[in-house]
Amino acid sequence: MRNVLFWNSAIKLIDNLEAIDSGGSDFCLEDELNTFSEAYRGIFDPSNDFEEYVLATLLDRVSRILPVKEGEAL
Repeated sequence: MRNVLFWNSAIKLIDNLEAIDSGGSDFCLEDELNTFSEAYRGIFDPSNDFEEYVLATLLDRVSRILPVKEGEAL
């Protein structure tokens, strides 16, 4: 498997989202998605790394449609 760092980050994100869902975490959904998206936005070429491209693009789009917290810039 290529892009081991990416997939390890994706697994960490999934674990953090699960912790948010169970209420046992101080993680913030928006922060988690934004951090992941900023790290991998525009990195992958769909012709070479299709799975990574799809996941990174999906999470980037989801992070962009979440409501912006008051006092934060878009």
